Amino acid sequence: MPPLPKKRAAPKVRAFRAKMRKRSERMEDMVAAHLHAAHDGTLGPETPPAAAAPPFPRIPGLTEVSLSLDSGTSRRDKVATRWTIYAIHSGPVAGVPPTNLEVTVTGLTLSRLTEDVTAVASHESFYDQPALMHQLRVGS
Repeated sequence: MPPLPKKRAAPKVRAFRAKMRKRSERMEDMVAAHLHAAHDGTLGPETPPAAAAPPFPRIPGLTEVSLSLDSGTSRRDKVATRWTIYAIHSGPVAGVPPTNLEVTVTGLTLSRLTEDVTAVASHESFYDQPALMHQLRVGS
């Protein structure tokens, strides 16, 4: 028996879904710009302290650090962003001597937006520290 044809959503439902997709895209773009600015240290003085920290902690020994935002998703007033950091291990890190190799670290930042959804109120980041330490030890 052939599959039943898919029913189309009502025009109001399609319009609502399109509106929500655009809202989510705007939120994700705003958070992406905020995370890049936090990483570069170019946030304005009006930024709340809970939102001013870079997504990846500054580790002295890692240089030429670049941030790549891989994907993001949003829900209500929260945005989750998956990112990757690329850096050169040019100084000692946690007792591991420099290897001058490139290390790659992945992580996730959960951002909470203001009530009017126009700015990032706070964010919290998590990264794969065991993977970073493994790369440092393997390279040495």
